[in-house]
Amino acid sequence: MNKGKYLDTIVEILKNELHAENIYDNTNLIDEGLLDSLSTIALVASLDDELGIEIPMRYLIPENFETPSKIEDLILRIENEDK
Repeated sequence: MNKGKYLDTIVEILKNELHAENIYDNTNLIDEGLLDSLSTIALVASLDDELGIEIPMRYLIPENFETPSKIEDLILRIENEDK
C-alpha cells in the first residue's frame, strides 16, 4: 500500500464537492454532517473522474467514507484487489 498517495487529492475533492474549507485527513465527514447519501454518490463520481478509481457498490457503506483517510484506505484496497 502507498498510504498518502491520494490523500491530498481526496481532501481537495471533498472541499470542492462539499463546499467546506475545514476538511483534514481525519475529519469525520459523517459526524460533522458534511457527507450524506447523496453527497457520497457525487463524491464517488468525482473520485472516478479525478483518479480513475471505480468504487464498486459493495463498498458504499458509511464506514468507508467516515474520513478522508478511510476513503484513501478504501481506494488502496480496491487497487490491490485489481492486481
